[in-house]
Amino acid sequence: MINRKLNKLGHWCPFLLTLLTASQLSAKIEDQVEEPFSTTGAGLLTLHLQSSSVDIDTYEGSEVTIAITRTMKHGDKDDFEDELKKVDLTFEQSGNNIRCILEYANESTGQGIIFRKKNKLNFKTVVRIPKEFNVDTKSSDGSIDLKNLIGYASLHTSGGSIYMDNIEGNVTAKTSGGGIKAKDCAGDVEMRTSGGSIKADNIGGKLYGKTSGGNITVKDVSGHANVSTSGGSITLGTVVGNLEASTSGGSIRATIGGQPTKDCILKTSGGSIFVNVDSKANLQIDASISGGSVKTQLSLARIEAKRSSMKGQLNKGGPTLKARTSGGSVHINSI
Repeated sequence: MINRKLNKLGHWCPFLLTLLTASQLSAKIEDQVEEPFSTTGAGLLTLHLQSSSVDIDTYEGSEVTIAITRTMKHGDKDDFEDELKKVDLTFEQSGNNIRCILEYANESTGQGIIFRKKNKLNFKTVVRIPKEFNVDTKSSDGSIDLKNLIGYASLHTSGGSIYMDNIEGNVTAKTSGGGIKAKDCAGDVEMRTSGGSIKADNIGGKLYGKTSGGNITVKDVSGHANVSTSGGSITLGTVVGNLEASTSGGSIRATIGGQPTKDCILKTSGGSIFVNVDSKANLQIDASISGGSVKTQLSLARIEAKRSSMKGQLNKGGPTLKARTSGGSVHINSI
């Protein structure tokens, strides 16, 4: 195992200063720590970073490179070096597994019982890894960007957005402070956020998405989809597998592109439901409303229509498409 722990100032690396204003006392100052690691095959990259954004991309080589830029927006060289004394940066390597830990003992500011951390230093971590690798990244305050990976990824941040593009493996993404976007992911994708929207495009496996503070927009999912939000609308393009969607604060628009093998459930308390289904699918239709109407262009058999509900059979019948709303109408049509 290789363990490299920097001293507080990181003087083992050439020290780079960038002064962007004429006054030394109010200059922007930054330096960069860069560390390379040789690997011989697929491994695991583990990043535990405090107050840092993360940008991870891949290439066809075998070396892992981690570059961390440390920036002070206002101050002089002495201020900068004083803040660097509060930074602990550790690199470890065991076989093909690489681990980086960044800790920043910044000061508390405020009065009374409420204190908040005020960062004098900002961090940006840029990583280049082999295309076939696995990633486990945690950041306490910053966005995460991951692209072009063959492997699984676990991405967690408390203070930023998450973006994933062209991932051939299962992905878990969780944030408390931003939106999540996934594009061209071949495996299963799990997306959870408490403070933003969810967007997914071209998901090859299953999709699970949950947010308490935004809209959900999904274009194409080849597997099952289960999405929910407490604060927005849901728009789903073609979902080939089973579908569950629920919201307390908006409408639902969905397209079920194949033959479901289980019940599909759409629920909203604050809007209408618009759903398109394959006219050749075998389904039971079960729709009910509290404050609107139920309409369909499908040719249904065994229709049971009431003032606030409608049931029927599409073709041979099968799994049930359930649509429930207490704040709008239900529209069920063919693709």
